[in-house]
Amino acid sequence: MERKLEEMFKRVAVAKDPNTPVKVLEELAEDEDYFVRAAVAGNLKTPVEILVKLLKDKDWSVREAVAGNFNTPPDFLAELAEDANTIEAIAESPEIELVSRSLVEKSDIPPNALEEIRLIRKALAKNPNTPVKILKELAEDKDWEVRIAVAGNSKTPAKVLEELAKYENAFVREALAGNPSISEEILEKLAEDESSFVKATVAGNLKTPVKVLEKLAKDFLDEKVREAVAGNPNTPEKILRELAKDKYNAVRYTVAKNPNTPAEVLEVLLKDKNPSVSEAARENLASRKIRR
Repeated sequence: MERKLEEMFKRVAVAKDPNTPVKVLEELAEDEDYFVRAAVAGNLKTPVEILVKLLKDKDWSVREAVAGNFNTPPDFLAELAEDANTIEAIAESPEIELVSRSLVEKSDIPPNALEEIRLIRKALAKNPNTPVKILKELAEDKDWEVRIAVAGNSKTPAKVLEELAKYENAFVREALAGNPSISEEILEKLAEDESSFVKATVAGNLKTPVKVLEKLAKDFLDEKVREAVAGNPNTPEKILRELAKDKYNAVRYTVAKNPNTPAEVLEVLLKDKNPSVSEAARENLASRKIRR
């Protein structure tokens, strides 16, 4: 048994390897173990024709991996979403007990169908190739983890992002704040969020306007927000100079790590009472060949 598992894990490793030849991936896509087939389905180098074949795999975990593969064609992702919705409707039906065993088997509904479907919707929500129409539907999903995935998807339409910004779940807004495609207008609104996690994510977003970073740098109630500002490579030198004087070690440490922190500020941080801060400043200067 142990030897069999060892062999299976070896095949999984080969199936995950982006350098594995296509011919070998084709063979592993037919493997008897679904772990191996799922690994092939998740490999970004797996050809589309193999992904399309795995889309019909009998195991949900394999189809979930296909849903999460960025190379899966949009049309097939839409088909997978429709399939998941159909199975969910059957699985949630109040008359499910009246459905014959043969019909359930033909519908390929596993005992934990709803959980499997949720995972597939979550994978679809994360995939930037998922059609906009599907993303709009998933943005209204009752599962907040699916909404989180939509909120973080760089291809989610602006209108949908605007609606998600109003969602009461802070985790959804946090994912939204980190979306690289989010508008500056929404970032400005989220910078006023009641959640410090949301504000910290805004502070770390490369699209956040300087005026917003300046405001967040003055958030004296939460050092995590100031720390995020200190780590943003777009934070102006003026703000970094001020944050270098912050009373919290983590904030000063992050300033010391920022590649845009002025050399003279790093020289001051070399003498910081906290060894982690001074060492970070030394390494930063050394990387610029200013001081070793």
